[in-house]
Amino acid sequence: MTPSDRIILEYGGNTTQVVELDPARRYILGRDRECEIVIQEKSISRRHLSISFDRDGWRFEDISHNNGIQMRGKLLGELRPQHGDSFLLGRVRCIYAASGRTIEESPEPAFPAPDAVLGAAAEAGEPPPQDAPGHEKPTEGPQPIVTCPVCGTRVQIIDFITVEDLSCHTCLARLGRLAIRHLEVSGIYSSVKLTTNAQSAPGLTIGEYRIVREVGSGGMGKVFLAIDPATHQNVALKMLYTRRGHAEVLAEAFENEARALARLFHKNIVKIYRFGLHGQSLYIAMEFIEGTNVRNLIEERRKLPIEDSLEILRQSLVGLDFIHHAGIIHNDIKPSNILVARDQTVKLVDFGIVQIGQPREGPRRSCVAGTVGYLCPEVLQGGPPTPQADLYALGITLYYMLCGVKPLHGKSAEETLKLHLEQPVPNPKQFREMTHETACIIARLLAKDARHRYPTAAAVLDDLDAIELGKSLDRETLSLGRPWK
Repeated sequence: MTPSDRIILEYGGNTTQVVELDPARRYILGRDRECEIVIQEKSISRRHLSISFDRDGWRFEDISHNNGIQMRGKLLGELRPQHGDSFLLGRVRCIYAASGRTIEESPEPAFPAPDAVLGAAAEAGEPPPQDAPGHEKPTEGPQPIVTCPVCGTRVQIIDFITVEDLSCHTCLARLGRLAIRHLEVSGIYSSVKLTTNAQSAPGLTIGEYRIVREVGSGGMGKVFLAIDPATHQNVALKMLYTRRGHAEVLAEAFENEARALARLFHKNIVKIYRFGLHGQSLYIAMEFIEGTNVRNLIEERRKLPIEDSLEILRQSLVGLDFIHHAGIIHNDIKPSNILVARDQTVKLVDFGIVQIGQPREGPRRSCVAGTVGYLCPEVLQGGPPTPQADLYALGITLYYMLCGVKPLHGKSAEETLKLHLEQPVPNPKQFREMTHETACIIARLLAKDARHRYPTAAAVLDDLDAIELGKSLDRETLSLGRPWK
């Protein structure tokens, strides 16, 4: 072994990071800036992987107990990698390469890379050819492969004559400009015959929208900043994850929701522009908001000022009151789905799993979901989402904003579910000072029995108005908050 053993990390669409490994050192890989190998990718834990060397070779050990090491469909606690082994850390693809050996990107590459020839000669014990210009030592050669930033599929650039028209074979996203840029940067552009250049080649498009950059990702899909070429307007375009063969069924199930949401116009609701099917992926085009979300605010400040928290609560309630009167239940209220624009306007977003009217059976029902830590007891027990379910989730969010911690949060989804069903909500006053009236509102929003919870968003707004006017809260609200006095 020599210090030139390495791991190749691919993530973020077209980001490749090569790390040389020194057997005399121990590495911690993660998002934390104190790690020896820092990976800026959200699916990586702050301290994700331990890398060390012993008499049996390299040892990769999962220390995150979260996304771990995934290889051939299995989750591993430890890996002893062999040359060419490919595995996943979250969404980051990793390849281990032994000293002096190269990685072949495909069994039959579109054209032989000079480094691949050198690697084959080295394995056969032959000296490298002396007439190979610029290849005095074995290095990994550039490969004609790009990674689709929408779905993560690796696409080989095999038709160089029409590379500007290259599309992802999984989600149909157009990759022409990305492919040409890769060829130029990698130094193999000159050996490829093209009919256009990067400036005139079509960019990455989804439906009719031109993608600018990725702005976020989550359990339901990815969100991109895109441009509507007809209006030159910025839009937020969300690609929804679907399993192969299910896209058309889900598209039909979401059609009524998209049409209903597209008719909603309110300052506290993110506007929906269009819904469509692109290859095997569903997408929703919506209003792009310059600003942040409540989750980011909590991560930055831990506890938000009480005045700011109550203002976010107030505007969120106004938005909920509007959609509830339209017969729509959001069903996934949480900090990341509450946006705060630069002008401090609060907007509810992410209506991909809304409930409209009465719940239906079949494929539509499989799309109705939520986040375990924000689901009320009756929904966790199999009941249909209701306006009071949205208010419970907003109560969890308010508690999180004020206290910096979630009120009922276990080490696993199962434990969290059990806490919401069985345990009382901890007194928020143990985490920070607040008025008794504010604590009473939290208590009623988080009442386990829906009969004692606020019946409507308007009823919560009435109590907020009472605080502002110096009047007494509703009797039921005061009664539920009495144990915290």
